[in-house]
Amino acid sequence: MKLGCAVWCFSHPHYAPPYEKAIENIGNLGFDGTELIAYTKEDLDNYYTAERINSLRKLCRSYKLELSEFVLYEFLLSGLASSDSRKKEEALEIFEKGARI
Repeated sequence: MKLGCAVWCFSHPHYAPPYEKAIENIGNLGFDGTELIAYTKEDLDNYYTAERINSLRKLCRSYKLELSEFVLYEFLLSGLASSDSRKKEEALEIFEKGARI
């Protein structure tokens, strides 16, 4: 069994990046894994850049942390259930971006 901790347990205000310090805290506490989150579309567009993703990956590896989940906060995808094709397409684009991350 492995024990993990979500980065938002160590972020302030809740869910807000940056997450590097949270990952360091989680690693120093001896957890085996962590979860990352995209709380807003701005997080997806501005925080999770290719460079940042590589940096986060290296940081997790330095603490031997497995990424157990990448969370797309629920309201980012609420358009998936919409009958409005524009809202549905926007939600699908967000989901795709999250899956790539």
